[in-house]
Amino acid sequence: VDDIRDSLSFKLKKILLSNNANVFCSDEYYEDASFVSKEEIIKKCSIIIIAAPHKNYKKINFNKTQHVVDVWNLIK
Repeated sequence: VDDIRDSLSFKLKKILLSNNANVFCSDEYYEDASFVSKEEIIKKCSIIIIAAPHKNYKKINFNKTQHVVDVWNLIK
């Protein structure tokens, strides 16, 4: 999106934070000092929400113990 305030991902982050969730964000196409690598997210998180339809996310090998919410239906 042209303006991140219109991003559904950022709206989701705001909702999760308001409910006291620990939130880690990663995006290969957006630079933000608070973001972490996708590898770090896979290592640290038990629940992963794919909230952006980046093709690179199709290639991620998630752990079988992780819950993955794929709102874009990128992974099978």
